[in-house]
Order: sequence, then C-alpha cells, then structure tokens
Amino acid sequence: MIIRNLVQLRYHLTPLRRFLVSIPKKGQTIKIMYTGSQTLPSDRESVFWFNVLEVPPKANKNENSAAQNTLQLAFRTRIKLFYRPQGLGDLAGEAPAKLTWRMKHEQGKSVVTVNNPTPYFVSFNSIELESTGKNISSTVKWLLR
Repeated sequence: MIIRNLVQLRYHLTPLRRFLVSIPKKGQTIKIMYTGSQTLPSDRESVFWFNVLEVPPKANKNENSAAQNTLQLAFRTRIKLFYRPQGLGDLAGEAPAKLTWRMKHEQGKSVVTVNNPTPYFVSFNSIELESTGKNISSTVKWLLR
C-alpha cells in the first residue's frame, strides 16, 4: 500500500508531500514535530491539516478470476492538528464560554457571526439556534475563513 501524507497550514495550497510504502500486514507510524523552521505565532494557537491518502496496490492480473473480483478502496483522511505555544497555558476549555454571537439579516438571509477573542481555536460540528419558539439547526460545512 502506498500512503501519501502532507501537512497544510490552514489554506496554503503548496504543502510538502511525503510518500510511504506500507509493507503488507504491517503498520506505519508517522511522527509530526515542530522543528522551528517555520515561525509560528507565540500568542495564539496555529491550526494545520494532516492529510493522509491510502492507496491499495493493484490486483495481480496473474491471479485466478475469483481473486480479481475484489473491491479496493482508497481512503482519504483529514485531521486537524493544533500547535499550542507553551506560554498559553491550559485555559482552552474556557474559550467556548467567551465566544460572542451575533445574528443579522443580509440580502434576505439570516447570518450568524461568532467572534472568538481568545488565542484558542474552537471547533463546531453543528450549530443550533432557537428563534421565536422554532429550533434551527445546521451542520458546519467549513468554519475556518
């Protein structure tokens, strides 16, 4: 199996690409370390995307026809990585309570804006609002803008 992995800084589209070859029935460990080669802010967290694409090997054409009737899947995994400078401490759990929310109407649509005054990232997988007795819920499609 060939594994392609890369780490992206938020939306930078020129990531450093790495390839690994996984030996059958063996695992592979990927170690991610901050080396200091790129200057990161010391007053707030930085977010990265760790992308992994696992591609299985091609089926052997010399095998019998029963072995060729297989389904092979390639998996793409995206994981958010956070780098927290040492000086920030362990107050990240308090960040959600410090968010401020504002709802306004633009071009006939309701728009919700969240302001995060903390140095920590806060991730959402859904948002639920209650307005005039009605519940409005939505999944968050893309939060980092």
